[in-house]
Amino acid sequence: DAPGWAMRPFTPMGATLDNLEYESQNVPVVMTPWEIQGHVDFLFREAQQQHPQFPHVAHIASHFTHVWRALWSLALSSYSTTSPPQGWIPWCLK
Repeated sequence: DAPGWAMRPFTPMGATLDNLEYESQNVPVVMTPWEIQGHVDFLFREAQQQHPQFPHVAHIASHFTHVWRALWSLALSSYSTTSPPQGWIPWCLK
């Protein structure tokens, strides 16, 4: 409950529950950069940030997520959500 927040009624605008559109598939072959970043952020929230090695780990993780984003966008040019792309980059399979 946020201070000062109150629920307000609204009038439906003609849509019904059977008209709602949902995601039909969300299982990419390669995890998106946003999902990777979410996992890294979670780990950092749980980590002992005062540990002497934390800045080094944070730097490495930042580099990792940056490279992941670049490689993901590179593979995206021929990416399919159901199977690896044609000409899948060999180092992605290792």
